Formats: sequence, C-alpha cells, structure tokens
Amino acid sequence: QTLEKLQDEASSDKNNSEKGNNTLKRKTPPEPKVQVRILWDKKITWQELDEIEIGRQLTLLDYEWFQNIETFEFLNRNFIPKSSKNSFLHNNFFTSNNNLNQSVNSNTNTQAATTATPAAGAVDKVKNVINYNNKSVMSVHKIIIKTYELSLFVASNILAAIKVRHRVKLIEKFITIAKILRDLNNFQSLYAIISGLTLMAVQRLRETWSNVRPQFVATFQSLSLLFAKGDNHSYSNYKAAIKGEDKIAITIDLPTLNNEDEEENSASTTPDKNSASNSGVEKDESFGTDKEVVIPYIGITIEEILAVEEKERNVMAAGAGGGIEEMVNWEKRVKLYGILEEELLGVQGKNRNSGGYNLQKVWQIRQMMCSLEYKLEATLNNVSLLRERGS
Repeated sequence: QTLEKLQDEASSDKNNSEKGNNTLKRKTPPEPKVQVRILWDKKITWQELDEIEIGRQLTLLDYEWFQNIETFEFLNRNFIPKSSKNSFLHNNFFTSNNNLNQSVNSNTNTQAATTATPAAGAVDKVKNVINYNNKSVMSVHKIIIKTYELSLFVASNILAAIKVRHRVKLIEKFITIAKILRDLNNFQSLYAIISGLTLMAVQRLRETWSNVRPQFVATFQSLSLLFAKGDNHSYSNYKAAIKGEDKIAITIDLPTLNNEDEEENSASTTPDKNSASNSGVEKDESFGTDKEVVIPYIGITIEEILAVEEKERNVMAAGAGGGIEEMVNWEKRVKLYGILEEELLGVQGKNRNSGGYNLQKVWQIRQMMCSLEYKLEATLNNVSLLRERGS
C-alpha cells in the first residue's frame, strides 16, 4: 500500500508539473534530412548532405556556443586569441569585414580582380586549429575561429572544382545554405558563407558567376546587403534584421539545385515547392515556442566594443583638489555594458525564454563541421588564377 501511495503521489506531481508547464511544451523536432547510409561513411562530404540539414547543424553549433558566451569574454580584449598559432585567424577575421563591404554593392557577375598575383610560401592546407570540444576554450574564440574557417572552407570547395559547371553548382549550393541560415536567424554562419563567397579568389571567376542562375545571384546580393556598414558604420540593415524589422526582404524562391548530370537543364528557373532550396516551408518547426530565437553576428559586437576601447581610457584624471590621482572611467563602463546588454545578454535571455531551436543533433555532421579542411587566401588566389586566368 505504501508503494502504491508513493506511485500515486509521483504520478500526481508529474501531472501537475505538466499542467503548469504547458507553455513550454515543444513539438516533436523534425527528422534530420540525411540518409542513414551517409552517417556510416568514413568521410562525409558536403556535396552529399541536404542544404537544410547543413544549415540546421551549423545553427545548433552556433547557438550552443553563443548561449555559453560570458560577458568577461568581451572585456579587456579577451576575445583576441592570445596564442601566436591563432594570431593570423584574428587578423583575417577582422579584416574580412573590409573585403565584404567592398563587394556587397557590386554586380557579382562583373566584378573582377585583375591584379591578383600568386603569393610565395603559402601554407597549402589548414585543419583543426583548435579543439572545439575543449571546454577550456572560450566560446567567443570558437565562434570567431569557426567563422573564419567556414569562410575559407566555402572558397576552398568552390575553387577545388576544375569544371565551370561544378563550381556553379557549389556556389548555388552555398547560396541556398545561406538563405536557410537567414530563415533560421543564424547571422553568424550566414556571415561566414557570404564572406567566403565575396573573397577575391571567388569573385574574380567571371565565367563561373556568369553561369549562376539569376535567382541565386539576386539572393546572394540581398543577403550580402544585410552586413553593409551603411552611414556612420551603423549596420542599420543588420540591426533591423535581428529585431525582426527587415529592411531587405528576401522573398525569392530558389529553383531546384542541379545534379551533376543535369548540365543540360542548368538554365531551369522553375521553383520546386518540395526542394530543399525553399527552406521557408519548414521554418516554423525548426524553432521552439516562438520564432524570436536569433544568433547575432558577434563580429559587429566586437567592432563596437573595440571602438569604445580605443576611444575611451580605462581611468581618468580626478578633479583638482580631489586627493586622488586617477578614477575609473565610469562612462566607458556604461557604454560597454550597453553594448553587451543589447547584443549579448538580452539576446541570450530571449533565446532561453523562447525555448531555443527545436532540432535534432546529428553528431557525425557536427564532427565534420568541427574539422573543416581549407586553404588560406594566398593559396586560394593561386588556384583562382589557374581556374580562370583571363578573368
């Protein structure tokens, strides 16, 4: 009788708990879009994976790392990797903003880089710069380095293709993934892919870009404009987008991606409602209790923090007769907190309240994404000249 009583009480507590948490109930997450046989392959390639699932797994990684960022990681320039091994990543990460903003307002099909020249002594391939499973590595470092690695991975894959039609297919695939990331409000990996597509080594491929279908080019240009600095470096398009007040509506339905043997049909522009390219169809079920989950692009947050760090001193001279030589610059602290409250703490809190992403982790794909192999920019420039020397 005592055992039955305890079981009844436990059942009653469970029912009461469920009644009190109805608002937090989640739908069953969508099934991963991946073939079982692929998961058992020793080496999974991006070409085999569905664009929606790539976007989902990138988003789950970014979400996990973003939610784990603590405020101290942004203070006293802690976000700058200290080891010499990672210094080149930091330098390229920040300068990539300039490369992007030079190209977002240009016509992708006509932009050229006739001055590109081979660089001597370039490292051929880079892989596993950091261990993403190492809990001692700050989350902000993981995101920064992953962004840089993903951008170079995009360019490396495109330039690895010898035939024009294969490069076109890869460009369209990455643009499709970028559109899916936008639908998932993942601005971090979205920036990485757009940045990879705007690297000079990729942009100078005139013949390749001239064969990319117009819908993909238009989508790419619209997504690029999200990160345009605009007047006074305000990033107004991006700031509006993360608040759900998009100034740039991306309503273009992308056509079905071509298989390798469909070269004859590469000019087709008929949208396929069942295609992975039309990611908006499945947007609702990818979120928890609402669609306010967002992963910001922390590069802009870092840029704003650096602006305050460079302009404001940590301490300031005390007033005459104060008896104290220096005082903490409180105004600087208030500005830094304002940035972190709006772009980190506030967003993290909303994400937690909304339930996050209602998606399943696919560990094989996550592992692949944490061990990307890519070439550095100097090597990519050399390869680009080999692919289309006359561009």
